[in-house]
Amino acid sequence: MAERAKQKDGGRKSPDAALRFCLSTDGMKLGVSRYLPPEAGGRPLTPKSIRKQLEAAGVALEPEPGAAEKILERLRSGQDYRKIVLVRGEQPQNPTHGRVEPVGDLRMPVFTGQIIARKVAPNPGKPGRTIDGRIIEPTEKIEGKLQDVKAKAGANVAFDPTDLTFTAQTYGLATIRDGEVSIKPGLHIDDEEIHVLGVIFHKDHLGNTVTSEMFVSELDRLGVQVPPSEETLAEAFEKAQSTRQLQRDVIVAQGKEPEPGNDGWLEVLLKREVDDAREDDQGRIDYRHRASMPMARVGDMLARVHDPEPGKGGIDLYEKTIPAKGGKPLHVAPGPGVKRKGRDGFEATEEGILVYEKGVIMVSPVLVVNRDVGLSSGHIRAEFGSVQVRGSVTSGMQVSAPQNVVVLDAVESAFVEAGGDVEVRGGILMPDGGLVRAGGKVMAQFATNARIEAGGDVIIGNNVTNSRIETQGSFLAVKGKGVIQGGSITSHQNVEVNELGTEMGVATQVNISQRQRDQLPMLKVRGKIKHELERIAERLGNGDPKSILLAAPAAKRPAVAEVLKYRIRLERKFEKINAFMKKDVQRRQKALSRCRIKVRSRIHPGVTIKIGGRVLRIDKPVDHSQIYWDYESRAILIRNF
Repeated sequence: MAERAKQKDGGRKSPDAALRFCLSTDGMKLGVSRYLPPEAGGRPLTPKSIRKQLEAAGVALEPEPGAAEKILERLRSGQDYRKIVLVRGEQPQNPTHGRVEPVGDLRMPVFTGQIIARKVAPNPGKPGRTIDGRIIEPTEKIEGKLQDVKAKAGANVAFDPTDLTFTAQTYGLATIRDGEVSIKPGLHIDDEEIHVLGVIFHKDHLGNTVTSEMFVSELDRLGVQVPPSEETLAEAFEKAQSTRQLQRDVIVAQGKEPEPGNDGWLEVLLKREVDDAREDDQGRIDYRHRASMPMARVGDMLARVHDPEPGKGGIDLYEKTIPAKGGKPLHVAPGPGVKRKGRDGFEATEEGILVYEKGVIMVSPVLVVNRDVGLSSGHIRAEFGSVQVRGSVTSGMQVSAPQNVVVLDAVESAFVEAGGDVEVRGGILMPDGGLVRAGGKVMAQFATNARIEAGGDVIIGNNVTNSRIETQGSFLAVKGKGVIQGGSITSHQNVEVNELGTEMGVATQVNISQRQRDQLPMLKVRGKIKHELERIAERLGNGDPKSILLAAPAAKRPAVAEVLKYRIRLERKFEKINAFMKKDVQRRQKALSRCRIKVRSRIHPGVTIKIGGRVLRIDKPVDHSQIYWDYESRAILIRNF
């Protein structure tokens, strides 16, 4: 408690303002319990008068910095001042060996010029003291002599022996190991010198928010002449903040990649009965999306080959021009039913379906069925060429051809098989079973309860309902409504549709998988090797060859040596098979990461996505999305566009 000071004022003593102090039970905190205002003529409180009152109360320790000022401010504003700690006791210090102590959180990146660690000298420790003068001994002791640490500046770090600090000389991730502080650079330039790639987090090791401007000087040190990439950095900052994970291989800066010239291309001149092709950004037809196979007649101009075009040069990170590669010429040879016309044209010499594959343009002989394929026509099985059905293929009927099959109407619970493409100008309806199988593409206007297998793309003009479709290529349904509802789609490349599922939550599944080599023969060989190794282990044990050989009777050692050599050969072969199978798995997983499921409109709840052994169940609507397999995180990710 403080005594109220008094002064003489015309013979009258007026008390100054005073404080009453309170001490915590452990003696380590002292605060104010009561304020006594000055009487008329008395002096108000000041930080200096508060210190004097503390001294008068027997407190030898200094007040906390700014604590007296805070109390005065609270008194002036009428706020509660009693929770402010005015004086703290001295905590005891435990003895410590010398060490290198990080500054900040080194799990986060550091920037050039920042202090990242300090060398701390050995500390013999020090007793503490309470405010009321009691001594507090340290809680720990160190036996023997205190050890100092030999501090060392490693890669990309400078050490200042004056203030014992380590300073970053580059941007990156810092580590401390055995007293050595080093930094692994967080930026690197790709082999083409077009991109600066880096590891990114939204905070630095000191907790400061990272901005793209902070990379300007870092890029200057690398000699990079282009500015930071605002868009990719902003995306990386946002993702790092939401996931609390470092983002790796982020494009921090980029030049301009050269644009290779367009390759020579084939322009098909025949008019299609149904032209569902798409044009690219240069007005060329993308026949991958073609939904019809044109018919040729004798004398028709079929196609023309266009020359390749030169590319556009790029600019690297140092503002040097990168030459572009020109397009490759397209070499097309005339096949059966086709002859050259001029330098770059082709003319039909026979009637049939136009086919272009593996650099050869030909007219495929066609078997034309001028009616439905039904009981009156019987099954249609062409031994060569293609088949055109100018009606429907009705329930239970079969149509097959070594090349292409074109059905002008519908396929109804029938079996259609082609070595090349299958085109159904109407739809595929299979309420009572059936199958459409093609070595190439399958194209139809719609599919209901259908079963489709294709070696190439599957292109559906409108909706797909309760169908089971598997394609070694891509699946596309974007021309009409493009709604996939019920059933399953399995693609070995990409899937692009307008809408997945329905508002009613109909179960719909999309799978992305990769072709897997037939590993059954290899598994059988590995099984035999494993069995043989187990048999050898039963006879000789699992020890190292030298120990087994020394333990064997002298007379049997030659025979044992031969068995051990055989074991070593088997073990090496076993390891090679495992390595090959592991590499095949990695190949398929990397290929999966390049596949995309693109949904232009909406994915509804009830849709299940399966990629890379992971399952993603959609439980709320997702609009305008792209779904892909992330190789690094082994997870299915969704990105909006």
